[in-house]
Amino acid sequence: MRELRRRRMRSGVITACVLVVTGAAIWIVVNPFMIGLGGTHKDWFVHVTAENLVEHSEQIVLARYADEADYEIPDPSRDPAVVQSHTDVYRRFEVVESLKGDFEPGDSIYVGWSAGYTRVDPVTELRQFIPRVVAPLARGEIYSLFLNLRHSRSRHPDDPETRIWRTPDGLEVALVDERGRFSFLTDQFYRNALRDMDLKPVAGSGAPFELTTDDVRRLVASGSGDSNR
Repeated sequence: MRELRRRRMRSGVITACVLVVTGAAIWIVVNPFMIGLGGTHKDWFVHVTAENLVEHSEQIVLARYADEADYEIPDPSRDPAVVQSHTDVYRRFEVVESLKGDFEPGDSIYVGWSAGYTRVDPVTELRQFIPRVVAPLARGEIYSLFLNLRHSRSRHPDDPETRIWRTPDGLEVALVDERGRFSFLTDQFYRNALRDMDLKPVAGSGAPFELTTDDVRRLVASGSGDSNR
């Protein structure tokens, strides 16, 4: 009987240890900021290190901003109390140099930003457009783009064969100076997230880390920038 009790106690200790280790692993996955990879803010993930940004970008390019067009896309929901449509701005860029991924110079890339949505006001029952601020870009300027494929509204309305890409939440695009240094344009959400995490952007950029074209090449070559690992 005593031997049976000892076996049960040992089994209970082992089970508890397994649960603790499993819980810790899940906590790290859910909270990557704890190991320096990034940060969560109000259920959104934001990149706060160069390594994490490069690793989790499918494509990284230097590209010239060419033109853009707005599209109002009906929402598939039949509930009149929810969003009626989304307004997206699709911007076309021409690749100058590919730092990661399979784009080549001269390729066109379409990148989508949400410009707002239309809903029915519950009081007046009138359609109401709720705008979102989209960072202004200068035509002909070269920007660095850190891209992943969109999941929703992922096809161009005029050409379903054309995929729409997106930039990371909060990190819109980056200007590139003559030394290859990136200066990130960020939105208010990202700025709020940095403040809440007690992080500050580096001088001349909206991101809390330094990054250059050489840094990106080094990270990609070393495997740190492999999003398929």
